[in-house]
Amino acid sequence: MKSLEYYEGREQTYLKHFVFERYLEIVAIKIGMKYGEFVLVDGFSGPWRSSGGSFDDTSFMIAIEQLRRAQNVVRQKSHPNFAVKCLFIEKDKAAYQDLSRAIKNQNHIFAQTVNGAFEDHINTIKKFAGNSFIFLFVDPTGWQGFGLEKMLPLMKLRGEVLINFMYDHINRFIEHADSGISDQMNSLMGGPDWRKEFEASLQNGLSREDAILETYKHRLKLLGGYKYVSSIRIMKPMHERSYFHLIYGTQALPGIQAFSQVEKKVAEEQQLIRARVKEREDVKKSNQIPMFGSDVLPMRQEWFDVEKQSALHRATQMFLRIMAKEGRVLYDEVLGQVIEIPLVWESDLKTLIASAEKNGDLSIENKKPRQRVAAIGNFLIWHG
Repeated sequence: MKSLEYYEGREQTYLKHFVFERYLEIVAIKIGMKYGEFVLVDGFSGPWRSSGGSFDDTSFMIAIEQLRRAQNVVRQKSHPNFAVKCLFIEKDKAAYQDLSRAIKNQNHIFAQTVNGAFEDHINTIKKFAGNSFIFLFVDPTGWQGFGLEKMLPLMKLRGEVLINFMYDHINRFIEHADSGISDQMNSLMGGPDWRKEFEASLQNGLSREDAILETYKHRLKLLGGYKYVSSIRIMKPMHERSYFHLIYGTQALPGIQAFSQVEKKVAEEQQLIRARVKEREDVKKSNQIPMFGSDVLPMRQEWFDVEKQSALHRATQMFLRIMAKEGRVLYDEVLGQVIEIPLVWESDLKTLIASAEKNGDLSIENKKPRQRVAAIGNFLIWHG
């Protein structure tokens, strides 16, 4: 993946690729070690706004490079015949020609391309994946062409999904009166009954953005059958507004753990990027070079502190509800539910548990010798 400087003016794309690159390598290695095979499907491959002829700043070339590395690791450590397959789908003919030429020039990974709309090739994807684990990457340029109802057959396969939920576009049209646009929103949300859920969320005090996001995430979990669904908020570099959310669905606890770890890195990266962009714009306006570079600016920013505290409050309330209801519960189960909340990480849960244990409200069952904090396999006993 190219450096941040290469993405000047497209910092939100850098962050998207930052997530995609890091998580893809993790999941490919984990699945490869376990099953010896892995399938990536990129439903909106592009390329779009690539800054060079090598397409190093596109999702499909980032995927090929990361999967090549993962393939080498798995073949050396576990499965000498580890097979990786990629299916790249692109509707636009001009973009597809670039995609096809770029894919032909690499010979590290088995890759196939399709010129057509993602929703029109669901059966093609199913046939391509077979019984392999599938990682589905859905990265549209807008809010059409990835309706939940159409994607359901893919979500029934063994695998995970990462969706670029283009909030900035969706927010403009979600309540549009035009019947055609309304039908497209129904398709996006997996049927017309989403509106009741959205209205209920607003009435319960959620912001418009949170109501839209939580409605979609709940429906993805419900219709797609995922045990865990989380998201990462990518903001507009110069504004306190969301550009899009990267939404992730999985059946596996290790999956949501890995995604949460990537999210933590993204949170740090996004703060640094916003500081650098602000500095760059200030320099353009003043024509003065700052005495200190953005690398020494405080990375923590007010928007992050506010969102982090809100997330921790949600996590605390969820933790208390789970413990009060269950009385005795496996740490693993609490962990999976708590780290679904964006900006809540396993370290935050361990802090909550340690505080409750210190206060005498909780005890940890079956600790190992010298173990100080709760871990996978422990039972949490509530006394509060």
